[in-house]
Amino acid sequence: MLVACGVCYWNSISQHENPDAPLQAIRDVQQLETQWNAQVMLAAFGYNRNYDTINSAYDALSRAIQHAGLAGSAKTGVQTSAAAAYLAHLDEKRQLAERMKSARAVLQNSASYLPLALKQLEDSLWANDAAVAGGAANLITRVGNVTSGMIAYQAQPLPGAAQALRQQVGALAAANVVGDAAGDLALFISHVDVLLRSTDVLSFSAHSFSNILSGPALQRVLNEREKQRQENANQQQMQLLWSIILGGIGLALLTYVIVHGARRNRSLSQSNAELIISKAEAETQLIQAAKMSAIGQMVAGIVHEINTPLAYVKATFEFLNDQIIDVPDILGPAADRRAHLTDEDPQEARRAYIDDIQTLLADGIHGIDQISKLILSLKNFSRLDHGKLSEFSVEEGLTSSLYIARYSLKNVADVHTDFGNVPRITGSPSHINQVFLNIIMNAAQAMQPMAKRGRLDITTRMAGDNLIAIVIRDNGPGIPEDVLPRIFDLYFTTKPQGEGSGVGLAICYRIIKNHDGRIEVTSVVGSGTTFSIYLPVRTRQNSGTTDAESNTSFPPSADAAHSIDHNPFPAANPS
Repeated sequence: MLVACGVCYWNSISQHENPDAPLQAIRDVQQLETQWNAQVMLAAFGYNRNYDTINSAYDALSRAIQHAGLAGSAKTGVQTSAAAAYLAHLDEKRQLAERMKSARAVLQNSASYLPLALKQLEDSLWANDAAVAGGAANLITRVGNVTSGMIAYQAQPLPGAAQALRQQVGALAAANVVGDAAGDLALFISHVDVLLRSTDVLSFSAHSFSNILSGPALQRVLNEREKQRQENANQQQMQLLWSIILGGIGLALLTYVIVHGARRNRSLSQSNAELIISKAEAETQLIQAAKMSAIGQMVAGIVHEINTPLAYVKATFEFLNDQIIDVPDILGPAADRRAHLTDEDPQEARRAYIDDIQTLLADGIHGIDQISKLILSLKNFSRLDHGKLSEFSVEEGLTSSLYIARYSLKNVADVHTDFGNVPRITGSPSHINQVFLNIIMNAAQAMQPMAKRGRLDITTRMAGDNLIAIVIRDNGPGIPEDVLPRIFDLYFTTKPQGEGSGVGLAICYRIIKNHDGRIEVTSVVGSGTTFSIYLPVRTRQNSGTTDAESNTSFPPSADAAHSIDHNPFPAANPS
């Protein structure tokens, strides 16, 4: 009997050397797939041209899948239906990844030849100006419009833009061009057609890739492993129970020893349960930290890639502006043609035409400067720092944001402001203005489909001795109750494909949290939405307190329907 007791007890503690190893193997697969997904999407959008990193990430993922036994190895048993479903999803994603790499390679090749084809076509058209119907200048302008549209479509491949480009290319193909210019025009059109088709394939493949939900299938595998582990634990407990029973029968006279063993066993079980809970919490935090790190690296990479072409565009605009100022007669022929068509005075037509061109170039340079400021804000956000701190007025920031959004608001809503002359705060003006502009633009977009003209109310007031409140309220359609808790989640959006990225409000939330503030939202369907932002007059970075000394959160307001305050991005018109 003592031998049987010893055997049962030994089996209960030695049946599984490491019961958590199968679960950890599945979590390794999850992490490696996330890294592979990130590498594929970076390559699809042209930010990663080293395909070796994609292949290396997929090889590591394949090894992890084999190690985890998802393919049905002898070590872990036969393949389950959940594992088969996950591998099918993964194979589909792999095929789409190969299509995206091929489409990106074709796209880069045609894009490199497009400027040469454009230059050759322009030279041919100017050389045969008399033989071109409507004149070479008109056709070159149309070719330039197609080139500009192609660049914009590659940056944001919307279906409507593709249809418009194909119509423009069709019109170019129908143009009456003879001689060498006809061949050059056909070559240019063929390059544009390849770019369109490659961009369509790339966009469709990237969209399909992101829509393949392999995560739920892998989660089912993880649940099965967890269930198996629980069954093993139950078996261990049963064997332990039998060992206690047999030991009690065989050692009836050794009551003290049995009681002492039972107490020790209970203490070990409690400690083990506490360790399991602590481990699960730590794993959750590590996974979340890995996700935030990946997002930060992706944003930093995108910002780095955008800065260089943006500088080229700005330099081009400034060069054109300087040329028009220094040599205004360069636009004389075009202005004279305009005067001839409109029967205007040639001098007045020339002056007006040059002024219009200079105004457009100035607006373009101003727009590029605004994009540069936004890029700097994204860069600061991705680094999780606090930007450049200074004293500034939130009311001036609101006024500036309203000015920037005036074109989106002027035909949509009437704006009413009620500023309470609140004190200046210390923080990052560009970040806070970004929050204001994002919420105002969301309100304008929400009110745009309404039959009647909307109303936007913006109020500032003191909400305490050291706390100011900014309230932005619209009378739009409101936000459904089931959507409201998710609007601050990263990448969550209710807008159609291509119109919303799902990062605007998530960034707003992080900015306000980094300023030791909070953001709340209330909404009633059919009546409108209200954002309430609370900011301290002085942030903890400027008050001289440490993180430990200022680790108190703002209390939620009594009338807030939703005060969303969870990490990483917890709150209404989703952007």
